[in-house]
Amino acid sequence: MNTSSEEKTIRQRQHQHQCQSIPHDEKVDIELRGGDGRGIKKKKRNGFVFLAFVIVIIMMSLLYAFAYNIINKDYIWEPSIPTTSSNQRDGQQEQIVVSSLLVSNPMQQLNFTLLEMTLLSEMNVQKEKNTNANSTDSPFQNCSATSNVEISNVGSTSWILHSLTQNDAKKTVGGDEFYITYTDNNAINTNSNKYTNSTDDNERIPTAVAFITDLNDGTYELNFKTTPFNDHPSNLSVTGTGLLVINLVFTCGIGSIPYPVKTNWTSSGKSNKKFTIENVPQPQLQYFTQPILPNLSKYKKVIFFGDSVIRDMISGDGESVPAARKKYFKPNVLFRKSVRSRISLDTVNHFQNHLLKKHGLDVVQNHGNVSLVMGSSVWDLYIPKNAEDTPGCLAQGSDFNNHILACRTIIEFVRKTFPYLKIYWKLPSAMHQHLIKCADVEDPRFRDWCKRSTKYMSSSRVEILYRKQKALMQELNVTYLDLYEASHLSAHNYLSKDGRHTLASWNRDVLEWFYPAN
Repeated sequence: MNTSSEEKTIRQRQHQHQCQSIPHDEKVDIELRGGDGRGIKKKKRNGFVFLAFVIVIIMMSLLYAFAYNIINKDYIWEPSIPTTSSNQRDGQQEQIVVSSLLVSNPMQQLNFTLLEMTLLSEMNVQKEKNTNANSTDSPFQNCSATSNVEISNVGSTSWILHSLTQNDAKKTVGGDEFYITYTDNNAINTNSNKYTNSTDDNERIPTAVAFITDLNDGTYELNFKTTPFNDHPSNLSVTGTGLLVINLVFTCGIGSIPYPVKTNWTSSGKSNKKFTIENVPQPQLQYFTQPILPNLSKYKKVIFFGDSVIRDMISGDGESVPAARKKYFKPNVLFRKSVRSRISLDTVNHFQNHLLKKHGLDVVQNHGNVSLVMGSSVWDLYIPKNAEDTPGCLAQGSDFNNHILACRTIIEFVRKTFPYLKIYWKLPSAMHQHLIKCADVEDPRFRDWCKRSTKYMSSSRVEILYRKQKALMQELNVTYLDLYEASHLSAHNYLSKDGRHTLASWNRDVLEWFYPAN
């Protein structure tokens, strides 16, 4: 009994000594197992494996979040703006004006990502399909995203902008889309010259906007024209300098890509970056002149037929206000209900039936003293949620030929049905993709709608539609209403973050052009 008790005491002391030399966590494990510590090494190995597993999971989560954030941006490339020095104004870069204007690294392009390479690959394939089926050399093959620009010929009638790569190498292919404004320093200091739709109290109505010609070799010709309804171009600063704002909207021809190439894209692929140069020498300015437009005051009734852009020409009231209660800018105008459709061969019957149902009686009652203003553009670039099931969406393509054939059919129908009805065709106005800020839309449903519906809205696409419609109206001898130049010069008069619809104040002023005082 005594020997047994001594052995038991020795074993207990040995066990206690072992436990005292083991960290608390391992001691608990030994006690729970009832062991003597032989499982310690195995436990340590398992702990290292578990720690490595946790680290891998964390890294994968971070990579996923980073990739998700990039893919769901409102633009494909998000260049970083270098931190400004103490002698620079907030958000503006210190510039050096030499023989040419060089924007000093305003945009540092991210390295090419798999997503970017995929987009350019899709764009190149589509370009080849649309130009030459047998071509294997796309004009935008191996296009580098524009990261910088250089402006030369300052002091000449036309400035030349040269697109530069990330390494400041001059590009040799076109396809970039810009919106460029010049604001005289005197206008910047004039409180009455603030942007109507800007959220920035320091922004002013531009003195002039550039009309840009892509020379297809990496260079772009800039010709500046003064903005409509702006009294300040006659009051330029003594120094002859101002602020140049360059909006890089699309690069590498991505803006010209037609439906349905971008179906699976998360955005339009726009760059949509703005950078500025202060105290730029004033460019040679062409002065805007009011376009020649018909006198609508001579008609007893002028029917406006189409969608929201047509409606907004004559009223500040939206679609929900009945025609009888709408407040019109002029007493002889009328708009009943939006057609809510693009024009294609699939929708011709819808347009014709809508006209007869909503305005057939108006035409008859005002026989001989009535005119019709009609047109279509925004819906022809807008992409609905279920595009493949929407009449007309699949028909547009890169050339709008289906649309033009449908326009011809509708005009011929109106002429045949109402031989005495004078037709005026409203050509497309400019659309400003650089104003659209889908990422700022708070409601995720409307944010997704914004990204989807505006994927194909670009200056290059609108201009194709504009030129095609204009050529058709000239062929058919239809009087057209051309506000394209005025609207291009007036991005500051578009609804904030909209890019398609102009302000009621601008529409009211423009309508006066159709009602001469004398």
